[in-house]
Amino acid sequence: MAHRWVCEQVHGPQPADRPWVAHSCGNGHKGCVNPRHLRWATPKENGEDRCAHGNAPRGEAHRGARLTESEVRQIRRLAGTLSLRQVAKQFGVTSGAVSAIRSGRTWSWLRDGPE
Repeated sequence: MAHRWVCEQVHGPQPADRPWVAHSCGNGHKGCVNPRHLRWATPKENGEDRCAHGNAPRGEAHRGARLTESEVRQIRRLAGTLSLRQVAKQFGVTSGAVSAIRSGRTWSWLRDGPE
C-alpha cells in the first residue's frame, strides 16, 4: 500500500513493535499519503487514533453489534426494576453484557436521551 511505502521512506523500516501506519489527519481511509501525517504505530495506538478521529465503527455500526442504541437505552432504564438475567433474556444477550452496559464499560459514549 502507498501509505506504508511513504512511511518507510520518511521514517525508515517498519519497527517490529510498531507494525501499523497511523494517520494523524484521520484520513487514512481516504488514501492519505502525506508524509507529515504518517507514523509507525502499535495496533492499540492505531485503534485509539481511529476512535479519536471518529473512523472506528462503534455501536450499531460495529459488525458484531447485537443491540441497537434504543435497546441500550432501554437496558439502562430497566436498572433496578429487573435482574440482570431477566434483562439479558429479554434482549437476547448475556447478563455480563447487561452489566457492562449499566456500568459504562461498554456503550459509554452513548448518552441517555431522546431516541
